[in-house]
Amino acid sequence: MSTDIVTRAGKGARLTNAELDANFTNLQATADGAAAAVAQRAPLASPALTGTPTVPNAAAGTNTAQAANTAFVQAAIVALVGGAASGLDTLGEIAAAIGNDPTFSVTLANALALRAPLASPALTGTPTVPNAAAGTNTAQAANTAFVQAAITALVGGAGTGLDTLGEIAAAINNDAAFYSTVATALAARAALAGARFTGRISVAPVTLNGGTAYAAGSTVATDAALGNEFRLTLAGNATLAIPTNLADGQRGEHVITQNGTGGWTLTWASGWKFAGRTAPTLSSAANARDRLTWSVNADGTIDAALVKDFG
Repeated sequence: MSTDIVTRAGKGARLTNAELDANFTNLQATADGAAAAVAQRAPLASPALTGTPTVPNAAAGTNTAQAANTAFVQAAIVALVGGAASGLDTLGEIAAAIGNDPTFSVTLANALALRAPLASPALTGTPTVPNAAAGTNTAQAANTAFVQAAITALVGGAGTGLDTLGEIAAAINNDAAFYSTVATALAARAALAGARFTGRISVAPVTLNGGTAYAAGSTVATDAALGNEFRLTLAGNATLAIPTNLADGQRGEHVITQNGTGGWTLTWASGWKFAGRTAPTLSSAANARDRLTWSVNADGTIDAALVKDFG
C-alpha cells in the first residue's frame, strides 16, 4: 500500500488536479490498509478469539477476573481430585458410588442409627451369632446352642434331681467341706471286714410285733437285716417262721417270753435245725423267758439251741 502524498513548496502553493487525484488515491489506500489491519484485531469487549489464544498462567488459587489458561485449569482439577483412584476421580463416578443420592449423608446417618457400635453394643430383638466349636474358650461370642451344649456336657447325663449345682449341693447337705466331713465320719466307723472294735460294743434289740404279744395262730416274722437280737411275747400258740434277709454265718437270738398266763407253745417252721434232730419245747410258766440262739448255714437253714427258763 502506497502512502506517498504529493506536496509543493511554498505557502499557498496549489496542487494540480492530477496531484490531488494521486494524493486521494494514496489516502484511500492507507485507509483501506488500516481498516484491514483493525479487522484482524479482537475487540476489548467480549472478543471471539480463534486459533489457539494464550494468556499468562495465574498463580494457583487465584480467584479473580483474571483470565485462566488450560494449565491453570488442569492444576486446579488435579488439586480437586487430590489423588482419587480411577473410578472415583469424576463427580459422576462419585455420584454413582453414593447411589446418586443427593441426601446421602442423611441416608447414611439413618442407616447407622439402626446399627450397633463395635464397642459395647446394646443389641435388641433376637441377635444371632455363629455357633462356636465345642470347647472354644476365647473372646468369640457364644450363642444359646453353644451354651446348652456346654451345659449338657457339664451335666454329663446326671439323673433328674442331681443335674444342677443346687441339687448336688443339697445332696451333700450344702457342706463345702463334704469330703473332709465324710473322711472324718468314716474314720470313726469300722470296716466291714477285719474290724477291731474297742470299748463296749452293744447292738440294740428289735422288739417284734411293735411290742404286742402274739395271739393264738400267729406267725412270728423276723427281718434279720434289722439286727441280731429279736424280742417277742406270746399270748397264744404261734409259729416261728424262718427270718428273711439272712446272711450266711449270721448269728442271732430270739428272746421268747410267756405272758402272764403262760403255757403257750411255738411251732418251728421248716429250716430250723436243733441238736439231736429234736425240736425243743418252751418253758410254760407265766412270764418265763427262753433264749433261742442261732447261726445261719450256707443253705439258708438255721442251727439253733434253746436255753430255757430265765424266769
